[in-house]
Amino acid sequence: MIGGFGTAGMPEQLIDGLTKDGESKLVEQCTYPLTGLRCVSRVYSDMAIFDLTPQGAIVVEMVDGLTFEELKRLTRVPLQATPGLENQS
Repeated sequence: MIGGFGTAGMPEQLIDGLTKDGESKLVEQCTYPLTGLRCVSRVYSDMAIFDLTPQGAIVVEMVDGLTFEELKRLTRVPLQATPGLENQS
């Protein structure tokens, strides 16, 4: 489960990808109480666009200059890429 996005009634969420301390806001499991589970299907961050699916987070698009490997290192959650995205730089 990808957690941290429990805003009821909003299928999309806009966030900064990292906290002030450099920790990813995209997490595998939520630590805060949620208003709803699996309510968000797409997350727009300052680093990438993620589709949240039952199979996990799928990277749809990344900002210019960011590699898929760097994005995986920064987010620290299992990510899948849409076809051709892993080779984008």
